[in-house]
Amino acid sequence: MKKRWSEAGMTLVELAVILVILSILAVALYPSLGNVLKVTASKGAAEEVAGAVRLARQYAITRGSNHCIAFSGSPNTTFTIKTASTDSACDGGAIQPAQAIGHGLAVVSPTNLSIIFNGVGNVRNFAPGNPTVTLTVDTTPSTCANNVLVTLYGGVRVSQGTC
Repeated sequence: MKKRWSEAGMTLVELAVILVILSILAVALYPSLGNVLKVTASKGAAEEVAGAVRLARQYAITRGSNHCIAFSGSPNTTFTIKTASTDSACDGGAIQPAQAIGHGLAVVSPTNLSIIFNGVGNVRNFAPGNPTVTLTVDTTPSTCANNVLVTLYGGVRVSQGTC
């Protein structure tokens, strides 16, 4: 028997079943999408902090003098790039005004940190025997931390923390 043209296509019941299946999948995937947004925001804020540390180091190298980046707030939600009068004090004038770390995130560890770079880009204020400092960028309370590692010679690397 030959099929009629009017019988081709989908019925309303078939369309409703497909929409129900798609709705169930969307509801099941929604919680994991929320986690993806947190991970992306935290990673972006960590990259922003790493970029600011690199910029402070670049100012020091370009100008051939001590420059620093100071984190402030409680928790540390802003940073300022300044000149530094000595190897241990981040007390000079601001090169870049205070800027907020994106998406409401903060450097939660260590608190009240400043990193001072000399004219060749080496970090001057790390404790003897401690060649690195790890900044943890996250929200309070913590949800998805990312780490920014700064080495004694001014290297900066971002790595995934806990999520």
